[in-house]
Amino acid sequence: MESRGYKYSGSDDLNAVGWFRGNSKGAAVDLGSVALKKHAELFKDWTAEEKQTLVGLGTWPVGQKGRNELDLQDMSGNVWEWCWDLNGSYRRIRGCGWDGNADYCTVAYRGNSLYPDDRNIDIDFRLARSSGN
Repeated sequence: MESRGYKYSGSDDLNAVGWFRGNSKGAAVDLGSVALKKHAELFKDWTAEEKQTLVGLGTWPVGQKGRNELDLQDMSGNVWEWCWDLNGSYRRIRGCGWDGNADYCTVAYRGNSLYPDDRNIDIDFRLARSSGN
């Protein structure tokens, strides 16, 4: 199937296909508050107002947003996904997370490279398998 050239995976409207900082408030698990407590050193230079923007944000169950041309869901937003491609000895991440800005959710954006053993509250992976063909 040929791409329709959308900005996000399945639409030009991120709200229709992904969870990000602009719409993930009210999640069942408040990962924003968890991140602020667990990684306080990362937010030491943030103002109280900036920190408040993370409170209440988190991941959402898969499948609540629209599909892309390949019938896949949740490829933009919710959690960053580890990718197979390398940048030196680092792995790339794509897709953006529940705490990210819309610009990072575009299909063209490649996230910062990370060591394979790095862990973060907004990074995960997608299980996939070949069709056997």
